[in-house]
Amino acid sequence: VLRTLLWDPLEPTATRPLPLAQDASLYCYGVDFNKNVTEVFDAQGTIAAAYDYSPYGQAAATENFVQPVELRP
Repeated sequence: VLRTLLWDPLEPTATRPLPLAQDASLYCYGVDFNKNVTEVFDAQGTIAAAYDYSPYGQAAATENFVQPVELRP
């Protein structure tokens, strides 16, 4: 297993990722009101990556953190 990703069980469709276990580390996602991923936090609460979106939905990352969630609004 390369990584384990859990989704919000209260939503009928998997639209909001919760924790990510990858490389023996745990990460959590921060999302905005539109359910766009805006940050990925490590187990200590440090931001591992942050994402900004252009008006047309292009995502720009602050770090080269590899994570499996496709970023699109």
